[in-house]
Amino acid sequence: MELIAGTGRLHRGVGLGRTGVVTVSTGEASLVADLAQRTGLDLPPVPDAARAAILAGLPTMGYIGNPLDPWGADEERHAYRVAFDAMASSGAYDVLAIVHDSPFRDLPSEVEVARAVSGALIDATRGRPDLLPVYVSLTAGDVSEQVKATLAAAGGMPMLRGAVEAFAAIPRCARPAPRAPGAGRAAHGATPGPRSPGTTSRGARMRPSIRWLAPGCVFRRHASSPNARAWSGSPPPACR
Repeated sequence: MELIAGTGRLHRGVGLGRTGVVTVSTGEASLVADLAQRTGLDLPPVPDAARAAILAGLPTMGYIGNPLDPWGADEERHAYRVAFDAMASSGAYDVLAIVHDSPFRDLPSEVEVARAVSGALIDATRGRPDLLPVYVSLTAGDVSEQVKATLAAAGGMPMLRGAVEAFAAIPRCARPAPRAPGAGRAAHGATPGPRSPGTTSRGARMRPSIRWLAPGCVFRRHASSPNARAWSGSPPPACR
């Protein structure tokens, strides 16, 4: 529900669900990569131009991939701004996420790190309505009030608790990828003739069924045509 609510607050959606993830530790990055297959999360590789921009701004970086861990490459606000700017400018992502564990007992140093890296994401996605910024707390625990205030001041950036739940929600709300030109045409390249709405090629009525992708994300699937999808009503922003 928080992802849906957050997209409504920011008036941005998850698009195709292509997600760029930045973490504050290599362990977190490895965990997210391991979760991708389980959750269905799409993690496109870092494009060459973005890779070059990251290396130009952070020449001490070794491995560059998605998920990305720039921790220690420079002062955190600069390092994370370089990383997010490069990924945001690449056009390869619909969602950019910062992963940070909930600061233990709200320790001031940890809270400040969380606010700094979140601020870098907020700055990099400002003025980019095609990009959805997301804060992911690695565990399902509560987030400090200071971090909540930082996200609220940015218009209510989605704050997702629990890595599995967070990264499973994004692909559930993603819209289907465009079909390749000519896909689904009749054999031998023939173009089917016009059909009456709600009928199959044999004239039979199609039996609709409802499937939930996420709270508020519903599409109508016709039983006689498993690949045909039509929205039931107007989809919420997260599902567009």
